[in-house]
Amino acid sequence: MNKIYHFILFCFVTLCFAACSDDEPEFSGIDGKDHFISDFALTVDGITYQATITGDKITVEIPYNASLDGATVEYALCEGASINPNPSTIEDWENEWKFVVTSKMQESKVYSYTYQYADIEQSGSVVLATQAEVDNFAKTGINKIEGSLTIGTADGEEITNLDGLANLKHISNSLVINPSYKGADLTGLDNLEQLGSFKLGSTTSTSKNTTLKTVNLPSLLGVTGDFVVNSSVIEKISIPKAELIGEDMYVTSNALLDLDANAVKSVGASLIIKGSVTQEESATTEAIVFSALKQVGNELTIQYFPKLQGIYLPALESVSGTALFSDMSSIGSLAMTELHSVGGLTLKNCKEISTVELPDLVSCGEVSVDANKVNKFNISSLKDVFGDMTLSNLPIEELDLSQINFNGNTLTLQCNRLNKIVGSETFNGSLLLLPKNCRLTELTLEGISNIEGDFQCKDYFYVKEFVMPFVRVAGDMTISLNSGSVDTSAEIKFPNLQEIEGTLTLEKNTNANHITFPSLKKILGSCSITTERLKNDIEFTNLECIGTDGTNAQIVFKIEYTNILCPKLKTINGLFNIETSSAIFDMTVTEVSYPTVESISENLSIICPYPDFGPNGILSIDFSGLKSVKGISISGHEDVKDFSSFKYLFKNNVLTGESQWSVEECGYNPTYQDMKNGKYKLVE
Repeated sequence: MNKIYHFILFCFVTLCFAACSDDEPEFSGIDGKDHFISDFALTVDGITYQATITGDKITVEIPYNASLDGATVEYALCEGASINPNPSTIEDWENEWKFVVTSKMQESKVYSYTYQYADIEQSGSVVLATQAEVDNFAKTGINKIEGSLTIGTADGEEITNLDGLANLKHISNSLVINPSYKGADLTGLDNLEQLGSFKLGSTTSTSKNTTLKTVNLPSLLGVTGDFVVNSSVIEKISIPKAELIGEDMYVTSNALLDLDANAVKSVGASLIIKGSVTQEESATTEAIVFSALKQVGNELTIQYFPKLQGIYLPALESVSGTALFSDMSSIGSLAMTELHSVGGLTLKNCKEISTVELPDLVSCGEVSVDANKVNKFNISSLKDVFGDMTLSNLPIEELDLSQINFNGNTLTLQCNRLNKIVGSETFNGSLLLLPKNCRLTELTLEGISNIEGDFQCKDYFYVKEFVMPFVRVAGDMTISLNSGSVDTSAEIKFPNLQEIEGTLTLEKNTNANHITFPSLKKILGSCSITTERLKNDIEFTNLECIGTDGTNAQIVFKIEYTNILCPKLKTINGLFNIETSSAIFDMTVTEVSYPTVESISENLSIICPYPDFGPNGILSIDFSGLKSVKGISISGHEDVKDFSSFKYLFKNNVLTGESQWSVEECGYNPTYQDMKNGKYKLVE
């Protein structure tokens, strides 16, 4: 009895778990609950397409050029299950259907049917050298080439029609158009959606195809590599749906009239648009628009368009390389209102441009803008400059730099109407004021106390009062305000300047009235000062030291008209050269006097280079406080007869050899031995 009982129990359990299963089996444990489709296939024209059943999804994959008209179905259900509607009654399998599968126990599951197309692929590159090969390509049904497609040859049989390529949607590598293709456009490639790259010519050579006038790819969605059109005859480029150019987009044509790439959002490398293959203004395009473009991964270049009225880049946010706009004689404005970073900016040879709008620009690299009609230059948000900036010929009158960090780079201003510059307390870079043909009578610098680099100011011929607010200049300082003949009697003042860590150069400040440095105490580098045509002496009221110990600086004083006064100068670390002019050149100085100088680390030289012109008016030389020098050379001073101010050097054996003392062409020319013997001056 126990054996019969166990056998019946075994059979019952077996029946409970003997249900059919699919990808998501369900075991109820009781026969009659299963509601699965276990198999599904469609057959058409003798070809069977097996469905994929995933969960409640039934998907049939067919070639893109196949039809499901007249298809029949085969399917299988779990035992005892029913399906509604009955698939066998359906004829239109190109629609989507829903099927309800119901088990014996009236439990249901809904399945969704659909179908999808599969590509017909060609592995490897394809070359279509003749019209027949293009026509026959249609018969293959291929819509995807895993390789390159080359149409035509350099000089072979002509191809005039591309209708045989109408099925193509995808080319993984390059599409190359050779000169033997003689069509005027690319009609026939209307369904092409994806490209590895497009090449009509190259970035270094112009295509020899002279018949193709329009590059039209209306369905193109993206190019993973380069898009290159280098042709002297292309008139129109139309890729209205393309959103991505993975690498370079390079377009050059003498004949370009229209460029439609308004869906392009990103160019992975450089975007280069040129209206000439010979670097001269040629193409008559009137507008260049990239309305969706947000980023350029390298350079952005637009040039050689003589009739271009505007460049519209309203969505552009970043350019990793330099943005170059040049040789466009009609363009009136450049606006990139969303641009926040650019690797560099160059604007040149655009003679009619009057407005440059970069209101959101926060950081940039090297900048060079040369345009003599730009009266609006908006960089109001700029914070960081990571390269040199040069602004040339802009007719702007004021420039606010107070929010900009130049990060150790150089700002060069060559703007002849710029009369007011506002900066931050510390200018972190070099500031060069180098106007061209400047007729300003006033120049104001505000807010800048420290310059961390060099400062240069040249050729302000008509400035009447030049007052610089600096306290410290970390680099070199050069002042050369008037190299012409204009007599403005300018006042050149540095009332707060205390230290120059580099070289000081004062030259060609012709006809200036005063040059004063009342607070300057140290010049740590070399020094070159000339008094050519100055009305009064240059005054360094508190200057104590020139040069830095061990640097061997070059200190040059050229006393050509008036004197250079340094009443507190004690130390010169370097070579000290004093050059006096001649009375025939209207020099009015009568003495070379630096009695407070105690130490000169190298040689002292006092010369007049014009001894043949007669006495130059210098009557005395005073270095009475000098205690240390390597050697002294004096020449060309006919009226100087007393050298007693150097007696300390001989009495205390500072100068110990003849090579350390030389006096020539003076009123008295004592030798080294004369000085050792106390014969310091001429006895008459």
